[in-house]
Amino acid sequence: MKNVTGETLTELQELKTACLISCACMLGCIAANADDTLVAAAEEYGKSLGLAFQIKDDLLDIEGSAENMGKAVGKDSVIHKVTYPSVYGTDRSKYALRQLTDKAIAAAKRFPCEEGAQMLADYAKSLMDRVN
Repeated sequence: MKNVTGETLTELQELKTACLISCACMLGCIAANADDTLVAAAEEYGKSLGLAFQIKDDLLDIEGSAENMGKAVGKDSVIHKVTYPSVYGTDRSKYALRQLTDKAIAAAKRFPCEEGAQMLADYAKSLMDRVN
């Protein structure tokens, strides 16, 4: 396994998965002429959601079933891929997943449309609970 710190792993995932989702969320707000406060909420939502998604993906690779995933599981450890569970362990990764999901939900609740905010919060919860 490569010698990668948790900080480096998080930075890598922020520049990859989290940035992609965050940019998409922000662009939606910008296209709708939202104010800076909402763009910042969208950025926080997307960044937290992206990191949570990556951690869940890493956890599913060790805890998921091939049947649910639709692909082989356990591949990350076979190729010595650096993942959240390999750096932090499963329990700490699950804790980080919960914290990031809560952060995404809090960011979603900053949107003025209650129905839209609830849909974003529900989506964040569904990603945390996904089995594939």
